[in-house]
Amino acid sequence: MEFPTDKKTIVATSIYGVISFIMIVRFLGSGMGVALPLIGIAFAMLPVPVFLYLVLRRDAEPEPWSLILPSFIWGATVAIALALIFNNVAIAVTPFTEDQVTVFAAPFVEEFLKALPLCALVLFFRKNVNSVRDAIVYASLVGLGFAMTENVIYYMGAFAEGGMKLIMQTFVGRGLASFNAHAAFTSITGVGLYLAISDKVKSKALVVVAGFVMAVAFHMAWNASALFGGQWFFMMWFVVYIPALLFIIYYRGDKKALEEVAKPAD
Repeated sequence: MEFPTDKKTIVATSIYGVISFIMIVRFLGSGMGVALPLIGIAFAMLPVPVFLYLVLRRDAEPEPWSLILPSFIWGATVAIALALIFNNVAIAVTPFTEDQVTVFAAPFVEEFLKALPLCALVLFFRKNVNSVRDAIVYASLVGLGFAMTENVIYYMGAFAEGGMKLIMQTFVGRGLASFNAHAAFTSITGVGLYLAISDKVKSKALVVVAGFVMAVAFHMAWNASALFGGQWFFMMWFVVYIPALLFIIYYRGDKKALEEVAKPAD
């Protein structure tokens, strides 16, 4: 299947993403006026260009913007919106506390929603996912979009509660120190999906399930460490987040795939 690559399609996709993002933020910031959501958006968007550059720069075969944008927009709009609905409903209608939902339910739902566009990519646009690096790129795009919109919520709450001082502290913690966490978790699912369509493994269903379960497990552990705070969070940060960040930034992909990309066209 060929995805439309003309400029009109890319512009239309971008407009849809911007409008959807604004509508979500406006809904989440209802009753907060105009300034507070704008402040949240500004802080949430600050690290995005840097992380996008770090993710895309190591790709030997640059991905088309006609797939980059939908991947990022899905995470920033559809995935986060559905996840927020589920989490709020779960807190409201089940006996579980907000912390329990955050640790045990939210990671499963969020990783499932972030995995959907990756499944579409490997099923319908397989030629664009021809290496582990490609899987990491698309998974990271979805995760970065999700993190950006999620952070708007935290920044609005921080500024409303503690002004510029608290929002700066929140920005350091979420915008700098852990912005790539969602990308890291979803990349595990992405690698599993890539391996399933490659000739590297025979148990294709097993590797898909294993990748997803690992992504959810790491996400659960990360959320739990954030709730416990202190040494638990820093342990997860050093043991899981930093290695994952370095892997996403510096890993280029398997040698065979790179050689295929480098071959001149016939």
